[in-house]
Amino acid sequence: MSDYEVAKLQKRAKSLIKINKIATFLAVVWSLYLIFFPFFPNVILALENKNSSGEIPEFVLNAIEKSQENQLIIPSIGVSQKIVEGTSIKGVGDNVWRRPFTSTPDKGSNTVLVAHRYRSIGGQRSSTFYHLPKMELGDRAFVYWEGVLYVYETYDTEVVLPTQVEIESPTIENELTLYTCTPLYTSTHRHVVHLKLSKKINI
Repeated sequence: MSDYEVAKLQKRAKSLIKINKIATFLAVVWSLYLIFFPFFPNVILALENKNSSGEIPEFVLNAIEKSQENQLIIPSIGVSQKIVEGTSIKGVGDNVWRRPFTSTPDKGSNTVLVAHRYRSIGGQRSSTFYHLPKMELGDRAFVYWEGVLYVYETYDTEVVLPTQVEIESPTIENELTLYTCTPLYTSTHRHVVHLKLSKKINI
């Protein structure tokens, strides 16, 4: 074998080694992506919930900037949805429904907001309050109402029957009550989250 052929083979071998290293690197990167991909939404949400002052999470500020309508924002479960009025929850869709005859944040007492976990009973697409049962004590909910941001903090959760309408009763303090149907695919009970006003901020 001539020196030229030897040099040619060596050059080819180096090229193959280089290609092999690149392929190995890409395989490692892809494997890491597949391993950590399920955690990305939580990481992104945690980053969105921070801002320079820590008073208002970025998730909340972005929601208000996107829409100036009255809305409910719950960073811990990724909720950001318009609050609608009406005599029935029919037609509410993915929005949040303020229960008739309950209060509003600016008037104090008990503001009651309701939303679906699924668009319809037995449905396949999750809706606004799908993760409501994951809310924990201390979790905050933000209600943007008529240009003012009301910050509420969770102090209790419970599961009640649909007939236990006392959860909508007026309260002495400024409170927020959130509830949805539970367990999944049924409407036999209501999962309720009780929150108290901690502060209000003019936006």
